[in-house]
Amino acid sequence: MDIKKFLVKNKSIVICLVVSLFLGFVSAVDAMPEAEYNTLLGQKEQLESQVVELDNQLAVVNNEVTVLQEKKAELDRLAKEEAERIAKEEAERAAREEAERLAKEEAEREAARLAQEEADRLAAQQQQNNNIASGSGNGQAATETPVGQMVWLSATGEKYHSINNCGRMNPNNARQVSLESIKGQYQACIKCY
Repeated sequence: MDIKKFLVKNKSIVICLVVSLFLGFVSAVDAMPEAEYNTLLGQKEQLESQVVELDNQLAVVNNEVTVLQEKKAELDRLAKEEAERIAKEEAERAAREEAERLAKEEAEREAARLAQEEADRLAAQQQQNNNIASGSGNGQAATETPVGQMVWLSATGEKYHSINNCGRMNPNNARQVSLESIKGQYQACIKCY
């Protein structure tokens, strides 16, 4: 096997050597016995056939190298596509998470805004109830009061009352509304009606 490697690596040297030997033998044919000449000629033909065989093996190896290089290029292309796909999925996931985070923050801001509006509305209503209960006001209470019978509603109850402190009702949280506006939604309290 070492000879084959040597011959493949030094093919041009071997060919030159063979040709030189052949020329040397041809020139020395007259002085050389025929049997020795035939032996050397046989060795030359054997070396030439080995060179042809090595050329064929080299061509096969070159073909295998070409096939392997093509496979490597294909695998590199597939690996690059997979890396790009993974990077794209990661970017999409990050974008989804960011959108969800922003939506959650917006929902929290909206909930806080609605809670503040409700607190402001309740505070204004409480102030109005306090003004009505204390008899104070700047003259607008008489014009805003609807015509008809007025009743009291607790903050959480299901009944309407004729007074703002009936039973366990908190007068600070009671609100006054017209009876016509709540008919059918609330029942009359049996204690004060």
